[in-house]
Amino acid sequence: MPVSESVFDDVTIAVHSTLLPNIIDTINIPENILGQSHVIIVNRSTVQEIYFAINNSAGDLPAPTPSVEGSNSYVIQSGERFMITQWGYTIKQIKLISATGASYSVMII
Repeated sequence: MPVSESVFDDVTIAVHSTLLPNIIDTINIPENILGQSHVIIVNRSTVQEIYFAINNSAGDLPAPTPSVEGSNSYVIQSGERFMITQWGYTIKQIKLISATGASYSVMII
């Protein structure tokens, strides 16, 4: 089972970081910006996929634990981005993982 290594609290605009191999980064979004229009996750790696999970639509925490190539994880291919529109859905936590490490950005707009 992967271990949580990095936890980013009170993210108001963005997080830019690099995942360690098979280590989960957890991003907690503070109450004062919950419900912003979009969350964008950018995979800045040129070769490695990033897998992630978010809390459910009821806003329950913690978010599920993602796994590399896991059936209950979203995937972002290298060099791609994933945008989540928060209309009637509030993202409170995002967890990311990669097999060999990958640089990423999570932006809240």
